[in-house]
Order: sequence, then structure tokens, then C-alpha cells
Amino acid sequence: SRARRHVVATVLWAFDDPYNLNSHLAAETHFDLIFTNDKGSAAAYGEKGFFLPLAASATSTVDGRQEKDYDIFFCGTAWPNRVVLLNRLLTDRPEYRYKLALTYNSHVPAVPLDRSRSSYVKTLSYDDYMSYARRSEITLALHRNFSGTDKLAISSSPGPRMFEVAASGSFQVSEDVSEDFKRIFNEDTVDYFADYDALLDSIDGVLKNPASHHREKTRVLRREVAARHTYAHRLGAILIEAQRLPLSPSHQQIVAR
Repeated sequence: SRARRHVVATVLWAFDDPYNLNSHLAAETHFDLIFTNDKGSAAAYGEKGFFLPLAASATSTVDGRQEKDYDIFFCGTAWPNRVVLLNRLLTDRPEYRYKLALTYNSHVPAVPLDRSRSSYVKTLSYDDYMSYARRSEITLALHRNFSGTDKLAISSSPGPRMFEVAASGSFQVSEDVSEDFKRIFNEDTVDYFADYDALLDSIDGVLKNPASHHREKTRVLRREVAARHTYAHRLGAILIEAQRLPLSPSHQQIVAR
């Protein structure tokens, strides 16, 4: 509120809608524009709300070709729906090479993975995460189906890791959450599954088919991310909208100075 007296416009870009939408709405009066990572949340902010998906760092869009040490990689919080699915996958496809990294917290029921805890309970730095993605044939995108924060919902738009993995050169197999995912990452570059059997079909299609074109798909997607989906592109979109704001008399004085 103090900063508003000294700037032409104040902007919020929310990264964790819809999970913390109520907290953002409580602060919305301080901002002239609000951008949200979740398309389904944009209307809640009224005329000042805009959908702006997350993105990848420009430095992560370099050529990601690398030898593959793993078949399937997943890293994330151990939400029960994720652990149940991973346990089924480990049982039904034990022949694949897995790299799994899960973290637990007190707000999430501690469903264990059918492996020794020391092999999978760990946190990864961003650099390690991207390294494992580049070294894996498939990176799984498994979405949480409930939240421990102030709003229970599922995001209708891709999270940051989908953009970053797309830039890394790992092929992604993602849960089919909404059409908004497919508008950004179409079905020619990411495999989507609606149920467990479809997941097995996608994984087997990539890992058991020597003629699979999935690596070429990852190269196409990486080039698309570099051309359209970096944070530089997103900041450009924010500045365009900010320039359209009408200036109050006090703001005109700021610009004049």
C-alpha cells in the first residue's frame, strides 16, 4: 500500500492458484492488475484479472540430448493419489528403470511407496531435478487431487515443472486434467492419460517401441518453449497490459518526473 504512492502501477502474478486463491483475493485491492497461473481463477479477480501461464527459464531451453540412465522419473510431494499410482506401476512394470524422489509433510497422509524409504524419500535441488529429467526417457506429471491450503481444487493449467521439463528434452506423460493443458502442450508433444490403463499404454508405447518418435517430439516442444514460453515472454505480456492502464493525476506526475 505504501509502494502504490510511488509507482505507476502495481501488479501481482499469482503462481499457486487455485490453491491459495482466497489469500490472493484478500490482497487484491493493492494491485492494479492481477495475473494468475490458473485460467479457472482469472474470473475471480474481475476486470483486473488475466490468465498468464507459468514458463521456463530461457537458459533451460538449450539442447537437452543426453544419454538416458532411467526409463521413468517422478519427483514431487507424496500426495496419496500419486503414491497409489506409482505403487501400481512398480508392481505391473517392474522391468523399467525408475528414479523416484518423494517428500512428505505433516499435512499429507503418509502413504508409503513399496520400496525402502532411503531409496526415494529425498528432496532434489532444481539442478538435480532437471538433470534427472534430461537423463530419463519419460518424466511423469502427476497432479495432486486435493490441497491442504485455503481452497480445495485442481489447477486447470500446467505447473512450472511441465514447462521446465519440456525445455529439458524429457518426454512427458501427464494426467489428462483439462483442455487448457492441451492448448499449451498439445497431444503431438505430450502424452495424456485419462486412466491407469491409458498410462500403461503410453509408457509401453515409448519404452517398448524402437521406432518411437518421442525424442523428436521433445525436440519440437523444446523449440516451441524457447520461442513462446519463457519468463521473458511472460514479462513482456505483463508490460503490455500495464501500458494500457489509465494514469491517475498522481501517476502522471510520477511519469513526468
